[in-house]
Amino acid sequence: FLIYTGKALAEYMQSKSVPCIYANQPPVEKEKLLKIAEVGEIEGISPNSPPAELQKSILDAVRTSVKAELLYAMVSIALPPMEYSAIPQSHSLFGKSIVRFSSPTSRYADLAVQRVIKDLIRAGEDTARLNLSKIKKSLSEAAAVTSHAEKISAKLQMEVADNLSLSIMRGNPGEAQPA
Repeated sequence: FLIYTGKALAEYMQSKSVPCIYANQPPVEKEKLLKIAEVGEIEGISPNSPPAELQKSILDAVRTSVKAELLYAMVSIALPPMEYSAIPQSHSLFGKSIVRFSSPTSRYADLAVQRVIKDLIRAGEDTARLNLSKIKKSLSEAAAVTSHAEKISAKLQMEVADNLSLSIMRGNPGEAQPA
């Protein structure tokens, strides 16, 4: 539902020439994709395929694999942090531009997008009532801040996951983790 609404919102904002923040998931590195395909024993994967095609083939195969949970974990670990931009771009997993707006309390870009939606609703069909240059400047800043925060968050999430894995291997699965 959120992917569909994110695509629809991106299309709407572009059709109205209203600035927005677009989310992009960069493709997974080709070497990581080939390792995931090897571990998952996914057949029909060509090492000569471009990363985006490999990624799609692997995600399609994961849905029917008995190793689905392991492969989903491997893919989520391999995914680079989400990037945000005030310039429309194709999302590598979904093909079209996507706008994220559902988590305003945890993602600054979502709050910024919700503010633009609110201003757009108030303006009605008259987008000339909007200060588009001011909106574009504030959204560009919010996109940069959020992209930076996503990189830090992804790094911290990996550190916590590594600490949890180590405590499980040591036989202390209930051990408190620094976070």
